Amino acid sequence: VDLLGSLDERSYDDVLDKTIVLSVSGMNVKVLSLEELIAVKAKAGRDKDLAVLPLLKATLARSRQLKGP
Repeated sequence: VDLLGSLDERSYDDVLDKTIVLSVSGMNVKVLSLEELIAVKAKAGRDKDLAVLPLLKATLARSRQLKGP
């Protein structure tokens, strides 16, 4: 779990439209969409963020394949 206290110069309201709702242990939790998470981590540019980008991008590609055209 990666909890964000802040997100570059944007506020919570600025990214709210880029979230999805997941059910976690019976609670609805808003999380960044995979596309937005990839963009945020790429922009952050920290080693730990850049290291996970290939996995996130592969997950996004696979998700799109499963959804079809």
